Amino acid sequence: MSSALLPPWVCAPHLLDEEWSVGQMLDWIVVMSIPCLADKWPLRKLQHWAHLVRAVHLLSQRQVSEQHLQLAQSSIDAFLDGLAHFFSGQAETLSVHLLTHLVEATRNLGPLWQTSSVRFQQSQHIIQVNSFFILFLGFGKE
Repeated sequence: MSSALLPPWVCAPHLLDEEWSVGQMLDWIVVMSIPCLADKWPLRKLQHWAHLVRAVHLLSQRQVSEQHLQLAQSSIDAFLDGLAHFFSGQAETLSVHLLTHLVEATRNLGPLWQTSSVRFQQSQHIIQVNSFFILFLGFGKE
């Protein structure tokens, strides 16, 4: 699928400047990243990225089996092995290092969707809305 077949907002570069929730990021990686990048990256780079997509998909299942964990680990290993080649030194960050712990964290805590900060982010939004109304209505003023 080419990005030309997708709605323009899905692959728009301005999205990189926005803050994404963990759920939005997982969705974009698994569902939209390959179609959006298909006509922008060379095939080998896209195939390399697909290792990460596969791992995230496997670790985001409703139930994650030991076989899923093993396949995800091999996909993460393949992604990390080619990282420097396709993305240079700019990609060697703490966030990338955390990928090495993703399978073990899923084994101990459950699927990514279950342990992500999505619930926290939803609560944070409610707090922000309530704080706005408290300030707007003048509560807390002397």
